[in-house]
Amino acid sequence: MWRDRDVRLHDVSEPSERPASSPEAYAEGRDLASVVRDGLAEALTDHQRRVAVALLVDGVPIDVLAERLGSNRNAVYKTLHDVRRRLRAHLEAHGFTPEGSTKGVTA
Repeated sequence: MWRDRDVRLHDVSEPSERPASSPEAYAEGRDLASVVRDGLAEALTDHQRRVAVALLVDGVPIDVLAERLGSNRNAVYKTLHDVRRRLRAHLEAHGFTPEGSTKGVTA
C-alpha cells in the first residue's frame, strides 16, 4: 500500500477546536501546539523535518521511509532521535518543561 504513495512534507494543520477542560488548559495546549509548529520549522533541518512529518504525522512505516530515502532503518531511527532531542531543547527554551508545565505558570 505504501510502495507507490508519495511521501511529501506538508504544513501541519492547526489543532482542532475541541473544548478543553478549562480555559487555561486550552490556552496552554494552543501555546504548546504553536511552539511545536515553530520548532518543526526552526529547530530541524529539512531532512529531520521530512522524517518527523512522515513518521509522526503521516504514519509512514519506518521501513518504507528508509527505502524511499535510500537509507536504512537504523539511520532513520538516529534521525528521529535527533528530532526528539532538538524539539525537546526548543520546547524547553520556550518555557515548556519536561514535567509538562510552563515557566511562570502558578498553581
